Amino acid sequence: MYKQHNDIKLGENMKKSIIKRIINEIVSEEVNESNIQIEVNLITIYGYYKKIALTKTNTLLKKATYFIMPMIKRDFTESYSEKRIVVFLKKYNVFYSSDNDIIKIIRTTYHELRHIIKTKYEKDSYENFVITMERLVKSTTYFENYDNYYTEIDANIYSIVKTIKYLKNSHPKIYKENKDKLEAIEEKYMLDYLNYNPTIVFDNYIAAKKTLENQNSEENLKLKEYENNTFINIFLNENYTFKPISEIINNGKFFKIDKRITSTIFSSESFINYIDFEKLSSKELKILKENLKYTKDLYENEIKFASEYIHINDLEALKTNHLITKLNCLIYLCEKKISSKFSSSKSINDKN
Repeated sequence: MYKQHNDIKLGENMKKSIIKRIINEIVSEEVNESNIQIEVNLITIYGYYKKIALTKTNTLLKKATYFIMPMIKRDFTESYSEKRIVVFLKKYNVFYSSDNDIIKIIRTTYHELRHIIKTKYEKDSYENFVITMERLVKSTTYFENYDNYYTEIDANIYSIVKTIKYLKNSHPKIYKENKDKLEAIEEKYMLDYLNYNPTIVFDNYIAAKKTLENQNSEENLKLKEYENNTFINIFLNENYTFKPISEIINNGKFFKIDKRITSTIFSSESFINYIDFEKLSSKELKILKENLKYTKDLYENEIKFASEYIHINDLEALKTNHLITKLNCLIYLCEKKISSKFSSSKSINDKN
């Protein structure tokens, strides 16, 4: 449990010792809870370039990313595999210790810790499925709509929930004075979560993979290390085109996959555009319909949650609200085709 502190005086320049104490206290608590060893580099910008950025032997894109980090970030997860966080002390030390700066330190520390904790997910889990896709998409459009990625949304929600808990225990005065602001941030992050659409991410993943596959680059070869999720071999050919739906559903592993994965793929635009509804059997149509309905139900539950629990009144702000109509049309199409095949089969039997 965190201790209560009174060493922060608003309006004065924050001391490095206070910044270090806040970060180390949070990291120590998270290490105990998650059972993961985490290294934190509290470093100057000069030290960062000398010890980290200029020592990397990555691709040109990665080197450029490391180089500009101090210009756009206060801290970041430097290495998922090595479980290391980099914090630029100067970026904090030049700011006066307003509540916003204190809250920012706490939030970003929890945010980066969440990225490392997320690496514990099982290989074939839904979370790893999403992370696998986003790692590749990020490699081609790293700074484009960065906060819209599942991993960023998840880390944002985790960080605000943990920040509120930390402030309540360690700095109750700061919490009380900023309660409304913190709740507004939490609601904003929850709205981001409700607007997240994994089917679009999957479409972007397929497009990015086809692009990189043709380049045979060092980056592409490195990304293949992450692609160890079962879904790839079940749904896709080696050239990242879809296998026939009959082959997919007849794979013994298909029904063991997390339903969130199968529904994401079957509801994606790239998959829907690939299949020919006229050629699908009744069994294939029923399984497709089941997955489309699963996605639709998830969206409807999210809208219900938004309206009842976090008091979002403007439901038009939810992208999922607009996707439900499209899914309903596809479900209706499946039902119509199933009914048509049933009628044709019954007619043939009656004749016989």
